[in-house]
Amino acid sequence: MGAALLKDRETSSLSSEEKLSILLETMSLNEHELGEYCRQKGLYPEQIEAWKKTVLEGLGSLPEKTQREKVSQQAKTIRQLESELLRKEKALAEAATLLMLKKKWMLFWRKKREEDRWGVPSGNDTFDRGSPKGGGSPFQ
Repeated sequence: MGAALLKDRETSSLSSEEKLSILLETMSLNEHELGEYCRQKGLYPEQIEAWKKTVLEGLGSLPEKTQREKVSQQAKTIRQLESELLRKEKALAEAATLLMLKKKWMLFWRKKREEDRWGVPSGNDTFDRGSPKGGGSPFQ
């Protein structure tokens, strides 16, 4: 990049690549050499320092920004998983309730069928009528 190029246009119109190139060229220069370089290129040392500061701030915030995005994405994933877990817990509770109702329904109809077949209530009677093992009537 020639000196005439910078004198013909404003330094604010320099591209990021050009500014980075200047920063790399001036990185190892001492204060006197930097002043000489700036006079040749039509720049001010303060401009180069400002560019350097901007680059360093940008590099410093890059991992933080990436980390914030990662944390944000993880929080979103956690919310989705919690929502899915809640939905599945509700479905499981409903399935357990339906299973319990089915068992009660089956037990009810089994007892009903036995009552219809034998004419006596079945289940947890306190005595078993006519059973050789049973104690017979509670009034004996």
